[in-house]
Amino acid sequence: MTARVSSAPSRHAARIASLVGLVLLSLMLSEEGWAKPSGEPHEDLAAESQEAGATAPSDGQQIVELSLKRGDTLFDLLGAQGLTILNRSAVMQALEAVYDPRRLRPGDKIRLVTEPQAAGLRVRSLHLETGRAAGLTVDIDAAKPRDRQGPLRAAAETHRVSGIAGTDFRVTLQRMALPKALIKEIVAALRDDPGMPSSPPAASHFSILYETLSRPSGAVDAELELIALDDGHRLHRIYRYRAGEGLPAYMHEDGHGVALVRLGEPLRTEIVTSPYGWRIHPVFGDRRFHKGVDYGAPLGTPVFAVADGTVEDAGWRGNYGRYVRLDHGTGLATAYAHLSRIAKGLANGQHVRQGQVIGYVGQTGVATGPHLYYEVIVDGEQVDPLNLPDAIAVHLEGESLAGFRRYTRMLRQEASLF
Repeated sequence: MTARVSSAPSRHAARIASLVGLVLLSLMLSEEGWAKPSGEPHEDLAAESQEAGATAPSDGQQIVELSLKRGDTLFDLLGAQGLTILNRSAVMQALEAVYDPRRLRPGDKIRLVTEPQAAGLRVRSLHLETGRAAGLTVDIDAAKPRDRQGPLRAAAETHRVSGIAGTDFRVTLQRMALPKALIKEIVAALRDDPGMPSSPPAASHFSILYETLSRPSGAVDAELELIALDDGHRLHRIYRYRAGEGLPAYMHEDGHGVALVRLGEPLRTEIVTSPYGWRIHPVFGDRRFHKGVDYGAPLGTPVFAVADGTVEDAGWRGNYGRYVRLDHGTGLATAYAHLSRIAKGLANGQHVRQGQVIGYVGQTGVATGPHLYYEVIVDGEQVDPLNLPDAIAVHLEGESLAGFRRYTRMLRQEASLF
C-alpha cells in the first residue's frame, strides 16, 4: 500500500546539529549542499524584543521570531532552528518552571535570542507573546536545573559505528554491543528496503549513525539516524525520518521509503465480537461489509491510542456515536467509535502518544451493546486491523520532500565537517 505525504516539514529538519566530532565514511556521505534552517533571523527585532523584556542581543547573537502553526510543538520548532536535543531540553526545562508549554496555541509568538556554539545554536532567552502569557520572558542562562526525573533530564549522545557486515550481519551488530532495540530497527529497515539484498554480502562496508538517550533511571533509549551500506555493487543510504508527528519512515534520498506498522492495542483486554469483512448487520438486518473490528468490553473501559499521532476528528458522528479519528502520518489513520465519552481535553489538532487514553467504551450511536468499533485506514482505505501489512510505502511530496532533502543535506554536511 502506498501513502503520499505532503504535511509540514519534520521535526528532524535540523536535529543533526548535535553530531559534533562524528565522521562518517567519506565514500558514503560526501555530497555538496547545505540547507538554511527554516526559521529566519530578524535582526530588526532587537529593539522590539528589548522593549518587551527579552535579553538584547550582543555581538554574534541573533533574534529569531517563531509563530506556532497547527500541529507544531515548541520542542520541534526549536529543533528546526538548529538546537541540539540537550539545548532544546534546557529551554523546555527553564520554561516549564514558569509556564506549561502544553498551553501554547496556534498563533502564539516566540522570540529567541540565540548565539552560535560548536554543537549548534544556544538560546540565551525566550520571550512569549500569547493571550495567556503576554510579555513572559525566560532567561535560560539564569535558570537553575530542577531535580526531576524524565526525558528533559536525559543525557543525549550521538554515535557512529562502522565495519564489515560479515557472514551474519545481525551477529556482527550484536558483537559491536549495540542496543538490542537498535539492532532490531536496523534489520527491519534493511529488510523492508526493496533494493537491499536480503542478506548483505559478507564484504559489505557499513556505517551506522544513531542516537541514545540515557535516563536517570539507567534506561537507555536508542534511535537510528542513518545507515549506509556498500554491498560492492550499490551504495544504499537509509534515513530514519518522521514526517510530522506520525510513524517514523525509513527513507531513501529520492523521498521514497517505507513506514513500519507497529501499532499497540486499543484495549488492554480484547474480545472480538465481530471481525472485519461481510456480515449480517445486527441492527439493520442486511448484508454489509464491516470495515473494522468490534471489541466487546464493559461500559467505561479505557480506550488507548495505538500509535503517536494527531487528533483529526473528535465528536459525535451519527451512527458511530462519539467518535475519535487519529492521523498517524505516512497515510495511516485509526478510528474509535461508539464511545461513552471522549477523554477530557481531547480536541482536533491535539497530539497524542501511543498508549494515551483517548476515550471510554460505550454504546452511543447505532449499537446493540457496549463495545468499541475500531478501524485502521491506510491511504484512505480501511484494512483488516487483525491482518495489518508489515510496512506502508511512503512517497514524500511537496514541502515534506523539501524538508526531507534539507535534513539529508544537513546530516551529510555535519558529518563531513570533521
